[in-house]
Amino acid sequence: MKNASNIWTPRQREVLATALEILAEEGSRALTMKRVAQYLHLTEAAIYRHFRNKKALLCALYGFVREQLLAELAPILATDEPPPEKLALFIQGTIRYLHTHRGVNLILLAESIYQRDKELREAMLAIFTGYKALAETLLQAGKASGHFREDLNTDMSATCLAGMIQGVLTRHMLTVGEESDSDISGTAGELADGLLRGLMPANREHEMGKGSS
Repeated sequence: MKNASNIWTPRQREVLATALEILAEEGSRALTMKRVAQYLHLTEAAIYRHFRNKKALLCALYGFVREQLLAELAPILATDEPPPEKLALFIQGTIRYLHTHRGVNLILLAESIYQRDKELREAMLAIFTGYKALAETLLQAGKASGHFREDLNTDMSATCLAGMIQGVLTRHMLTVGEESDSDISGTAGELADGLLRGLMPANREHEMGKGSS
């Protein structure tokens, strides 16, 4: 991507954070250079000095979301928790970030598909690829330690994990007003519990069942 995160200026980061807020609160149609300028109490021309057009802003925003999401989740892999606990924290952290930002990943996915733009698709794919790599690293560590099944396909499991989380968030977004923040937190726990039962060998699953009874 042309706007690599390590060369974003403080003002660019402020613009990106504002754009992310607009997306979450008002949707992609509301995200215009003029709207961003209004939020920041700047002139529209000032925004164009940082991003040459809306597409450049969008491309940078994909990278910004990727950076934030991975920064939220990567430290989990470095903790001393056993792999099952790490996976539960990983799932909870993912849902917490995406829920806080009102499922912005779904909005960005829809935007990249709707615009049929190769650069936007690649930017969205980079979010998914980075996330999947973290998830797969976690699953591989659990497989190596014996916490997860020997025959586990970590590539497919990481992909399925991403899809399951998307499903949870989609349901939540479609039932706004019916499902509270505590509900989404409880759903995250149920998702982690159900997934772990499928990943763990029979002997460890039995131990897990005894621990939760």
